[in-house]
Amino acid sequence: MDASATTEAGWARAIEPGRANGRLVAESLEPGAEAQTVQIPGWIAPDLNAALLGSGIAGLYSHQLEALEASRDGNVVVTSGTASGKSLCFNLPVLDELARDDRRRALYLYPTKALAQDQARKLSELGLRQLRHAIYDGDTPRDDRPQIRRRSNLILTNPDMLHVGILPHHKSWGDFLANLGWVVVDEAHTYRGVFGSHVGNVLRRLRRVARRYGAEPRFVLASATIANPLELAEGLVGEPFRLVDSDGAPRAPRRIGMWNPPVIDPRSMTRRSVLSEAAELLADLVGEQKLDPATAESLDETGHPYFLFSMRAGEIKRDNAFLIGDAAGLATIDLGEGIGPAVESGLLAAREILGTGTYRKDAISAFSSTGLVGGLMRYFNRRHVA
Repeated sequence: MDASATTEAGWARAIEPGRANGRLVAESLEPGAEAQTVQIPGWIAPDLNAALLGSGIAGLYSHQLEALEASRDGNVVVTSGTASGKSLCFNLPVLDELARDDRRRALYLYPTKALAQDQARKLSELGLRQLRHAIYDGDTPRDDRPQIRRRSNLILTNPDMLHVGILPHHKSWGDFLANLGWVVVDEAHTYRGVFGSHVGNVLRRLRRVARRYGAEPRFVLASATIANPLELAEGLVGEPFRLVDSDGAPRAPRRIGMWNPPVIDPRSMTRRSVLSEAAELLADLVGEQKLDPATAESLDETGHPYFLFSMRAGEIKRDNAFLIGDAAGLATIDLGEGIGPAVESGLLAAREILGTGTYRKDAISAFSSTGLVGGLMRYFNRRHVA
C-alpha cells in the first residue's frame, strides 16, 4: 500500500466513528497549492535587502510584492490565509522607508500584548541597522517611556494604550506624530462590533492629531480571510483602501469537517464539551500517526509523534506543573524554577518513559485537554499534514 493510501486509511479510521453516529455533519477537501514566488525588487533599500538575505529571505511570495507595490500609492488592506506571510506585507514598505529616512516614524497596533511582543521578536531577528523599535504598553516601565518617545522610530502598542497613553499626551509625542508615516493595524478582523466602533473612533482621532502636526500617515491593515475586508478597513479608518486578497504562499491539501458534539443531557440538550471532542479526535489522529516525515524528524531522533506532546507541554501551566503522557498514564513534572527548566526536564523524562514507543489514548486525551489542542492543530497545519 502506497503512502497516500495509508494516509487515507488512517484518516478514515480516525473519523469514521463520528461519521457513523452523526457527529461529523459535513466534509470538504481543499486542494493544495504551490508557492508563487518572485524576486525581491531592486529598488528596495540596500540595507533592507541585505537584512532580508541575512535572514534567509531570498524571494517574496507574489502577494507580498503586490502589497509592497500597492502601499506606495495609498492605504492597503491585506487578507490571506494563516501562515501566508502577512507580516512581511506590511514590514517591507515600512522598513524600506525607515531605512531611507532616519526621521520617519511608524506605529504598529495589535489587539494583544502577546502579539506585539511576537512581532517585536521578529523585527529584532531581521537585524536592520536603522530600526529602533520598542513596545509601548501598560507594562512599559515609566522611566523608559521618555527615551522610547525620543529614540524609537517604530512603536508597537495596542488601541487601549493609543487611546489613554498616547493621544491624550500628544504634546509629548509631537516629534513622533509630526514624522508619522505609517500606521499598521494587524489582526484587523478582531475589530468588529462595539469594540470595533471604539477602535474606529480612536483611529480617526489619531489621524486628526497627526494632521495637526502636519502628518498624513498611510495605513496598512492585515486581516484573516473575511467576506468584506474593504468595508471593514474603510469603516475603521475612514479612508479609501486598496484590497490585496491574493495568496502566493504554499499550502497543503486540507480536509475540513463540521463536527457536532453529541447530546449528553436530552432534557437540557446539553452537548459534550467541544474541547473534549477535539482532544479525543486529536488522540485518534496521533494514534494513527498522521504526521509527515518532516514533523517526525522535528520531534526527536526517534521520530515518535509522542515527543510532540512532551515538547509542547512546557507551554501549558496547570496547578504549577505540566503533564507528560506516557505508556502508563501521566507523569507530573514540577515547574520549579519556571517553564524553561520544566521543558528540559520534561524532555528527559519523556525520553526515559517513552522508550517502548507505545501510548494510551486516554493519556493523550487528558494531555490535549489541558489546552494543547489549538496549538497542536496549528503545529500540524504548519507542517503540512496530509
